[in-house]
Amino acid sequence: MDGNYGCKFADVALRMGYCYENGEGVEKNTKTARRYYETAKNAILKRKASHKHYGDDVVEKNIDEALSRV
Repeated sequence: MDGNYGCKFADVALRMGYCYENGEGVEKNTKTARRYYETAKNAILKRKASHKHYGDDVVEKNIDEALSRV
């Protein structure tokens, strides 16, 4: 929200999606999981466009795989 695209927001959104997809600590909800995964995808694309972090390609791949599951 503050324009700091170098943060770990994409990673956190990916993990939250996983929690909702699998019912880890929350009630299982694939619709909510998908929203978190889509948010993660948007965040990783912005991060990759503005910063170069080691592992960003792996994070994006994991997000894409998660989106294909839900």
